[in-house]
Amino acid sequence: MSIFKKIIQSFERSGQRKTLYHLRTMPERQLIDCGFSPQLISEGLKSWPWRAESSIEESPGNEYLNTLEQQHVEQLQSYTDSELRDLGIYRGSILDCVRNGRPGVERSQTDEAA
Repeated sequence: MSIFKKIIQSFERSGQRKTLYHLRTMPERQLIDCGFSPQLISEGLKSWPWRAESSIEESPGNEYLNTLEQQHVEQLQSYTDSELRDLGIYRGSILDCVRNGRPGVERSQTDEAA
């Protein structure tokens, strides 16, 4: 391995550590809204890039519902950030909004213990 590759890897690892430190100071809800998985963040650097899976789980008997959810998720993902902001949705919370509604609009906002 060349010296340049080692230097680049060192900078990348340093950036990952700084990012992990910053993400660990954020509230769980904010992490989810940004598309990060709090569970993966708690595992540390080995779970880089800490992104939450946005795949929809298939459950027997709910094929139509999941297909419909998938269509809505794909439609919202095609929107620009400004269009999503107008709707009060963050890109990282699209799946949650499709399944549960938007906080303060389709569902009431409640404080839940973490």
